[in-house]
Amino acid sequence: MTDALSAPSAAPHDFYADHPTSSCNLIIGDNTLKVSSELLGMHSHFFRSLFFKVNPEYKGPVEERGEDGEKIVKPAVEPYDPLADTTPNLIRTEIKDVRLDNVKVKEVIDLLNIIYPSDAPITDANVSYIVELADKYLFNVIMHECEQHLTSTSELPKEDRLLLADKYHMCDLVDQIVKELTKTEIQNLINLKQW
Repeated sequence: MTDALSAPSAAPHDFYADHPTSSCNLIIGDNTLKVSSELLGMHSHFFRSLFFKVNPEYKGPVEERGEDGEKIVKPAVEPYDPLADTTPNLIRTEIKDVRLDNVKVKEVIDLLNIIYPSDAPITDANVSYIVELADKYLFNVIMHECEQHLTSTSELPKEDRLLLADKYHMCDLVDQIVKELTKTEIQNLINLKQW
């Protein structure tokens, strides 16, 4: 039986090809990846701040009366939905090309395939660079998914999981691993050069 959380549901997305949803380019070295600014903005605070800005024409909360005459105040900041053109407090910027430095194109593609409909899994083979990219570009949900993988399904040694948990401030995972450590494992950790 295949684990539903680790099995991809679709083929990996081709980020080199034009798609109807492609609205910007991620440029990594000589590679140009065609991506959706809306999808990136939904998943990443970093990309949201690049592709969307506060609408200067938005006047704030609006008071209305309900059917029963009760006063209803709509919030000043609507729930963020970049796919809805009616989100009053955010508008798209004109940014079409974003250069990403000091990253590997294959690793960025792996991260993108996690948020795209291909639903690529987080695995022991990719978790170390996925969590690094998620931290760098503020993909909070992916950070949480990496922590969930390291907590529940990872077969990486405790030392490796603890190093990642410490580096990326995964406090619950640090607590869990520390509680499971034996005296020998603690001594081995003390002797590691990374500490």
